[in-house]
Amino acid sequence: MEAGDAQGLAASYFAWAPQTVDVELVRRAREVEQRWHLSCWDNLIVAAAQFQDCSLLLTEDLHDGAHFDSVIVRGPFTFNVTEPAAAPR
Repeated sequence: MEAGDAQGLAASYFAWAPQTVDVELVRRAREVEQRWHLSCWDNLIVAAAQFQDCSLLLTEDLHDGAHFDSVIVRGPFTFNVTEPAAAPR
């Protein structure tokens, strides 16, 4: 792949507005850990989902159907796309 093509492809992912790992995220991850006793990595993922106002988190690393305040976990292999959409915020 040419460098320009790779840069363009990489830039397309930034349209997703990835959450920056900063002091506030680490603090929220610590709160998540204290409340739900998840692993360090899972704490960061849940905290980032909360900061991004996600209502649905697709992952196979957490229990399908788990709720972390407004974030609901669904397994990517069990989630049915015909399920009702999350309520708008």
